[in-house]
Amino acid sequence: MDKPRHPVGRAVTGAALLLLATACAPPLPKGDLDPGAPEGKIVTAEAIAATHAGTVWDALRWTVRNMTYRSDHNGRPMVIRARGRSSVQSNETVLVYVDGVRLSDIAVLGQMPASSVERIEVLSGIEASTYFGTNAGDGVIHIITKTR
Repeated sequence: MDKPRHPVGRAVTGAALLLLATACAPPLPKGDLDPGAPEGKIVTAEAIAATHAGTVWDALRWTVRNMTYRSDHNGRPMVIRARGRSSVQSNETVLVYVDGVRLSDIAVLGQMPASSVERIEVLSGIEASTYFGTNAGDGVIHIITKTR
């Protein structure tokens, strides 16, 4: 009698096992950093204080590296863009939220004291879209203040 054959009939490679184990790993507890995450994913109040930044705009420019920051001729914040990607369908601007509320004009970041920030969370791509909607595909900077 013939032996029944496995329907797939292929050996599982080490890379496939690694991918499967990574995809099935439990999420990290809130506040912990993913060791493989890009630097600057969560910027703490201590890191902001170490920069001696006076405003949140300066704190962002000095701590969140994978963004391009543009100001007008008076130094007023105008736009934040994600580096390295571009899309025909998107306006390529990073959305900015303060305590869960989207800023319509990021110029206020030039007036907010950096000392009022508890932490800055930087989300990109799919992660940003998951939490903040499809318009957040280029990323989100979520500023959490100490006085919420």
